[in-house]
Amino acid sequence: MKLAKVFLAIGATVVAFTSHDAVAEKCNGYIAMKRDPAIEIMKKVDGSQVLRIMNSRIVTVKEPKDSPLDGAYGTCLGLWTVAADGKSGSGAGECYYIDRDGDTVGDAWEGTNTGGTWKDLWGTGKYKNISSSGTWKPDTARYSDGWAWQSWEGECTPVK
Repeated sequence: MKLAKVFLAIGATVVAFTSHDAVAEKCNGYIAMKRDPAIEIMKKVDGSQVLRIMNSRIVTVKEPKDSPLDGAYGTCLGLWTVAADGKSGSGAGECYYIDRDGDTVGDAWEGTNTGGTWKDLWGTGKYKNISSSGTWKPDTARYSDGWAWQSWEGECTPVK
């Protein structure tokens, strides 16, 4: 059975897995991500801010264990609106991931400070017909070196 998975998000993120001879299965893992400094695009009249966000990420796949996307790396880009209180926010964007064979997966994410959803949009090579989706949840810990963790899970569907 040949499997592949990816997560996209930002917080985003998005994970997928492929199989030529299996039915859709649950999949899950973690994303290690390091944010680039956010760039303020605009301050709105209500006091909220719109930010351009970008981060680098590395995928860890817990299930299925033999996913070729375990260890894949990628980048996410999106827009995030921070409420005037500075405590809540929401956003959306896209990510792409490259596995050790050079095949890529792209996905879309959306969410809030407490989590969100992801969905695969496109893929190359073994991910050409990928179609998976799920949810992501941020870890509350941020490390002094800029890295943070995010968990993901979803339905990973077969790709023919």
